[in-house]
Amino acid sequence: MVRHIVRRNLQDASALLELYAPYEFLLREERDLRDFLSTKPTLEDCTKTIEQYRAARDDIQAGLGAPDELPLDLILVECGSMNRSLLGAADALIGMVLEYVEEWCVSAYQDISRRYGALTSRLLHPPGSSIDLVRGETSLEAAIS
Repeated sequence: MVRHIVRRNLQDASALLELYAPYEFLLREERDLRDFLSTKPTLEDCTKTIEQYRAARDDIQAGLGAPDELPLDLILVECGSMNRSLLGAADALIGMVLEYVEEWCVSAYQDISRRYGALTSRLLHPPGSSIDLVRGETSLEAAIS
């Protein structure tokens, strides 16, 4: 009888591991995310990645896959610390993607600002020769494209 109860509890504990299986990737995702970000992903790709992490985070917070406690016949499994670890991992991953997006935005702003400054500088000075006129036209065409 005791063996039966212990085995059933072990089976229940094993089932608990299956509840966490969809979220385990959060704990080992950092290296993959760094590799992904090094490929210079688009903002759309970053949005999809953030949505994936947020969906997992929301599931964990809602307790859909990972309850705070799992009562078994002989033991009570406290899952809160596991949930907090997974939530922290999800938040850290989301933060890494947002940092990349912020750096991308700052870089794009600086590039646009530099090109705008060069263009306005050329437009403020009237062309003194036909060469200056051609250079100005080339600058305008480059700015448009």
